[in-house]
Amino acid sequence: MIFTRRAIVFAGLNFAPNIVLAHTPIKGMNHFVNGFLHPVFVPAHLISLLAIGLLLGQQGPNRNRTALAIYPALTLIGIITTEFQPGIWVETALLIGAMSMGLLIAMSLRLSTYWCTLAAAFTGLAIGLDSSQDSLTGMAKLTTLAGSGIGIVLMPVLAMEVADYFRKKTWQQVGIRILGSWIAASAFLVLTLTFSSEKL
Repeated sequence: MIFTRRAIVFAGLNFAPNIVLAHTPIKGMNHFVNGFLHPVFVPAHLISLLAIGLLLGQQGPNRNRTALAIYPALTLIGIITTEFQPGIWVETALLIGAMSMGLLIAMSLRLSTYWCTLAAAFTGLAIGLDSSQDSLTGMAKLTTLAGSGIGIVLMPVLAMEVADYFRKKTWQQVGIRILGSWIAASAFLVLTLTFSSEKL
């Protein structure tokens, strides 16, 4: 009898599916907070934000100035572009970029200002392009995108401050390098799961 009830419930759920969207707001939160927290709930975004923050922080403040100026500008360009051209698929590129940055952090290589700026520009633009809100329109969408922009800009700064603070001692530097290796491994796992799910 219990099995029959479960089978009926299972069948009912399968025959009454809801629309599933990649970027939908969380119910119960206002649009700005939804947008601000959006990068935290998208694995590719979170991994990329941590990667660029730790990479810039590991390089030191003097190598970050140009990157920190370019990053918000490219984020804004990406968000504006996704408003007029939604659905640009850049998640794979983001994960490959995050994996590459994670490996650079793990190897603790000294990079030129050019490469730091290029990494920041790519990350800001790609996450901005991937921040479209499929189910929102009008002012709600604009408010959510504004929150996303602020979240995308602020979150790497926190990671950068942590990496910069822990540059002072050798054992602390090792901790940042371990985080870099975890980021690279996490990006690789998400990439693997993405390609595996496409084949199923």
